[in-house]
Amino acid sequence: MRIGVASILSLAVMHPAWGADHHAVNVVGANQYTGSRAQAIIDNAVNTGAKWVMLGFVWHWSEPFDVTPSPGGWNQFPGVRVSGYHDYRFDAMDYLIPALQQRGINVVLGVSGHPTFVGGNTCTTTGGGSPSTWPCGVIRHANKQRFKDYYYDLLYTMAGRYPGVKHWVIWNEPNLDVYFSPEPPLLYQSPAAEYIDLAMIPAHSAIRARIPDATIIGPEIYTCKNTGSGCSNYDHNWGYTTNWLNDWVNTLLVNWPQYFDKFSIHNYSDDDWGMRNAVGELWQRMEALNQRKYIWTTEFNFKNGTCDLTEQTVANLTCKTYKYMTWERAFYFSLNGGCFGLTRDDLTPKSFLFPAFQSIVAGSYYCQ
Repeated sequence: MRIGVASILSLAVMHPAWGADHHAVNVVGANQYTGSRAQAIIDNAVNTGAKWVMLGFVWHWSEPFDVTPSPGGWNQFPGVRVSGYHDYRFDAMDYLIPALQQRGINVVLGVSGHPTFVGGNTCTTTGGGSPSTWPCGVIRHANKQRFKDYYYDLLYTMAGRYPGVKHWVIWNEPNLDVYFSPEPPLLYQSPAAEYIDLAMIPAHSAIRARIPDATIIGPEIYTCKNTGSGCSNYDHNWGYTTNWLNDWVNTLLVNWPQYFDKFSIHNYSDDDWGMRNAVGELWQRMEALNQRKYIWTTEFNFKNGTCDLTEQTVANLTCKTYKYMTWERAFYFSLNGGCFGLTRDDLTPKSFLFPAFQSIVAGSYYCQ
């Protein structure tokens, strides 16, 4: 369905700052960048003109090996709930975060992607949707307490290391099996309840212990393309099916609204209407449950980005997204490389799309 005038007006009432400072970009896999490539990320982020940047931190890249009983080598970080010393690699974030903040950027940190020794399963790689990636999100039942303790330790350490970061995003698309796939039996027979128990509660506790005024954001739900709420996601590992709105939004906002300072979703529709449909469905459900939250779309793009569409088309759809948006903040996915990037794989700006995004942020781009 398309959002009617009443829905748009109700969203606008919720957001008195509608139209101000809502441009943002997402850096996928930020902790892979060091040296000149890290500097390119910083320069490109600043040059977009956007004042908000989300850095996606892939956990298993930065904790490639299990704890050791005593410190040595990379294992220098004492566990809080886990006995031993963690092997954390923070060099990329140690460079990116202060450099962005010094140049006036509000940094948002999103942390997901557990190591296989934490979840208890193996896989080829994370991301995508091929059969080899389905097991990447698996969390074995016997590993659930281990998962909670390791995730707590990571967030506790990171929040202590980056106290100037005030916005933290918990997990990535937990309704997709490649990222989050807990083995049954499930808490309350619900993957959403498992997300709260395994990820949100440990992360929330760890971050607030170090940064009491931190803003906690989630759940990063992957929403339907084009249609709003009428789709479902099948977990190939365990055989259960969920609907993003009924099984995730409803469950989370009815039972655990206190954990979400802001509510986040992702959308990759064919055009700008698709995301507005999803946001509209989410807002209407919030109103029905009397649980209104500020909404962030922490990832958005269209189809398969510039691999399916021209740079001009993506720019026009992006412009209309910001022009007509009725929620608090939208993060273009992504700043860096590939089909979805404002830049190419070598981090040089795409010739039309990057300057177009600069003009969109500046308010001088005309949407056709």
